[in-house]
Amino acid sequence: MNSIVLWFDLARRSFRSQSVYRINVLVNLIYSFMSVLINVSVWNALYAQNVDPAATLSEAITYSVISSTFLVGMQLWPGVRIGDAVYSGEVGQQMVRPMNLLAQHAAMELGEKMFNFFTCILPCIVAAKIVYNALLFPATLADVLFFLLSALLGNMIFLLLNTILGYTAFWLGNVWYIQWFLTAAMYVFGGEMVPFWFLPDKLNIITWFMPFRCVLFIPMEMYLGRLSMNQIIFNLCLQVLWLLGLLLLERFVWYRAQKKIVVQGG
Repeated sequence: MNSIVLWFDLARRSFRSQSVYRINVLVNLIYSFMSVLINVSVWNALYAQNVDPAATLSEAITYSVISSTFLVGMQLWPGVRIGDAVYSGEVGQQMVRPMNLLAQHAAMELGEKMFNFFTCILPCIVAAKIVYNALLFPATLADVLFFLLSALLGNMIFLLLNTILGYTAFWLGNVWYIQWFLTAAMYVFGGEMVPFWFLPDKLNIITWFMPFRCVLFIPMEMYLGRLSMNQIIFNLCLQVLWLLGLLLLERFVWYRAQKKIVVQGG
């Protein structure tokens, strides 16, 4: 019980600490608005050329806006924090705290992302809805619930992926490559750059054997109501299987990582 209280207190402190950097809030908001403007302009230009209607223009715009603001904006990156702590040496102090190392950094990440949600993501989505009538919201309550469940599973999968990569800092000393690798992987294999509706069949098939599809594309298909009930169940099961598999891998890598801890200095 005390660990849960401590976890929420750490998330709350992280949330409050973000309010100090007001200029960052403004910059992030402007950046998000510009990203939405560019994405919508690109889709409008493409559909003006009579592209293959694998999806309607409204679906394409909605996919781009919601995925780039809500799903990407709420992704948790504890692996980067862990890697930085290993590099700076702070990980030794963090490991003696009465809380799991991953739980500490996940709490701090969650606090930051919740602050980002209220100050950047939500205003951006509301503004996009006002400016662009093409932006869609889920048609039914069931679509909302399935989307939120799938988005939660996808975020947990992403959390475990970057955490596992973060643990490699115990061997390599730093994790500068994590954000580069995962950002590139999500762009190509997660559906962030372009929805899989428009990809060649061979490339689309490859994405089924990677966890990145579960992070972004599957939740957005549920948001748009493009899946039947059987497809929803199948995709949720796929996400759960990836989550369990990555959880086991995370525990194994963490067990090995603890044996690589080196204390330097007096």
